[in-house]
Amino acid sequence: MNFLDDHSRVAVASRVLKVATAPKVLEIFGQAGTTWGLPAALLTDNGCVYTTWHRGGPNVMQTELLAAGIDYRHSRPYHPQTCGKVERFHQTLKRWLAKQQGASSILELQGQVDRFVAYYNEVRPHRAVGRRPPRAAFDARDKARPSGPEDPGRCWGSGASLGGESPLPGTEPRLQCGGPQLLLDTSIC
Repeated sequence: MNFLDDHSRVAVASRVLKVATAPKVLEIFGQAGTTWGLPAALLTDNGCVYTTWHRGGPNVMQTELLAAGIDYRHSRPYHPQTCGKVERFHQTLKRWLAKQQGASSILELQGQVDRFVAYYNEVRPHRAVGRRPPRAAFDARDKARPSGPEDPGRCWGSGASLGGESPLPGTEPRLQCGGPQLLLDTSIC
């Protein structure tokens, strides 16, 4: 699971997951938001951990993004070029991992990924950002931030199934948005 800043290419989150679920992805996104700040927009592919509109309603990821005022966009189906920057990051990470000794556990693999991300963000010059490390490009520019909820009266909820608090920093949890069809268990899509 990887989240990249569009402008600087900073890897704001890179986690090894045995199984990706929408609540876990949202938790990782929230942790990245705490560390790096929440973005104005999020672009993803059409994986069911990100979007379930095509299945009749939003999932927890979509609902929380809306509540935080983060513009959510997804790529066209079967068009990976839309998410080309993160796809290129995946290639670079996989090539680097192929040169490492094989990990014997998810924890060991996460350690390898963490070492790569530290090098990628802080040391490795990136052609797309003027041969600077992504962190230098990230720090050099003002950040666009969420605009706030589009319609504060549209989404509400107690957050009980999310442990009583929102996984996104500075936001309230939302359980219902536009009707009661919110899918909280998206581990099976």
